[in-house]
Amino acid sequence: MRIVIFAQKPIGEKCFDFLVGSETKNIELVGACSNKDALNTWWETANISNYCSKNSIPFLASEEAGEINTQDFISQCRADVLISIQHPKLISKKTIDLVKGQAFNLHLAPLPEYKGYYGINHAILNEEKIYKSTIHWMNEKADDGDIAYESTIPISKNETALSLYRKAETAGFKIFLSLINNLNDGITPPSNPQNESGYFYSNKSLSKLKNINLPIDIKEVAIKARAFHFPPFEPAYILINGIKIGLVYIDKFTENNQRE
Repeated sequence: MRIVIFAQKPIGEKCFDFLVGSETKNIELVGACSNKDALNTWWETANISNYCSKNSIPFLASEEAGEINTQDFISQCRADVLISIQHPKLISKKTIDLVKGQAFNLHLAPLPEYKGYYGINHAILNEEKIYKSTIHWMNEKADDGDIAYESTIPISKNETALSLYRKAETAGFKIFLSLINNLNDGITPPSNPQNESGYFYSNKSLSKLKNINLPIDIKEVAIKARAFHFPPFEPAYILINGIKIGLVYIDKFTENNQRE
């Protein structure tokens, strides 16, 4: 089975690394799409691009992955399966049709509750108790296809966006392995329809939520400090006389352990 992976960020690079080092008998990595270099990325790596260049693996830069370029790339790779992991662009139905619908997306959030962007931040803001990473079949809509695999994550009372993101990555890699093992064994991945509930969060959905209004509410401060703790991104802030006062979240348990 010939697989093309469209992947970015640490979780995407981890999944890519597994495929290139895997000894699965029936899986062949035939192409990859990722960021071309590390410029303007918060994760500051371009490991997929570098590896493909050194090992003559067909590569498409995500910055250049328009619809026509993407379809040409899939066709040239003669791919049977497309796997998307943190790919920044919506993949069209025409592209999905090139792999006969065998296209899967790893979404680091529960579906259908948290479609779109920043599920981790919104889950903390909404005071959720559990979270999930999800792999779903892809269709022409974002985060809309049938669910194949899920992994549940408890949200602790001191959870930050960064700590929950790392948990979601771990859970996501676990279900990625389930997908690869099923494909290798010739087993069709599960297909469980999403219900019609849920919400799609846009890439601008956090823009007005970081501000903590005056007078200060202690609960709001505590929740937003955790929800927006994800260096190097802007934290929650208090606006005083036009000046942003950023909040730094310190986990006392972690801090005490570091001092010992």
